[in-house]
Amino acid sequence: MEKLLDTIANFNLIEWLSSPLEDKPKRMPRRSAKRRSWSLKNALLSLLGLDSWTFYVPEASGWTGAQIEALLKKHGVKIKGRGIALGDIFFSVNLDQAEWAEYVMLRAGVPINYGLFSHRNERLGR
Repeated sequence: MEKLLDTIANFNLIEWLSSPLEDKPKRMPRRSAKRRSWSLKNALLSLLGLDSWTFYVPEASGWTGAQIEALLKKHGVKIKGRGIALGDIFFSVNLDQAEWAEYVMLRAGVPINYGLFSHRNERLGR
């Protein structure tokens, strides 16, 4: 334990960083660095409210929020938030699942108000 504490106390980060490349490990753990950057990006997007897409379904459409949520859950879509306002059922999904969620709903006949997320789903929305 003492040896480890001495090593930590005598470690010079500046010297290590400026040492020749051969002294460094051949493979740096990129995966964890990538994961950190994505989590920082996701945290920032979430903070700004830009990490999700909100769908609006007319309340009088014959679909309940529970039915829509069960449909999406069956197809692997996670709902982040939900509610009812001004005659619409609304709910949010992650951006990376928005196109798939929209496709699933349109294929099942769920009407979506206020435009679609993806132009590729336009033929289904008509």
